[in-house]
Amino acid sequence: MLLLAGLILGAGFGNFQSAGQAVALSLVSRSRFAQATTTFYIFFDLGIGLGPYLFGFLIPLAGYAGMYQSLAAVVLGALLLYYLLHGRRVAL
Repeated sequence: MLLLAGLILGAGFGNFQSAGQAVALSLVSRSRFAQATTTFYIFFDLGIGLGPYLFGFLIPLAGYAGMYQSLAAVVLGALLLYYLLHGRRVAL
């Protein structure tokens, strides 16, 4: 079960990282790829480091169930934000 969880986590993480970088690069001209890539990774690393730290403060207040519910709300909010900003565009 632990190996299966690791496999699913790795597949999701790898897909998200690739898709996020592709979206970041699709929004800029070719001459700004380096800046877009570094900005993407700066905020990506910031989210990976800061997210668990901040959500860890919820555990004493709301317990693990409350923390996971708030994380689910963040994911749903991110999906909505992605749809509003990028998902409605028609590919040419």
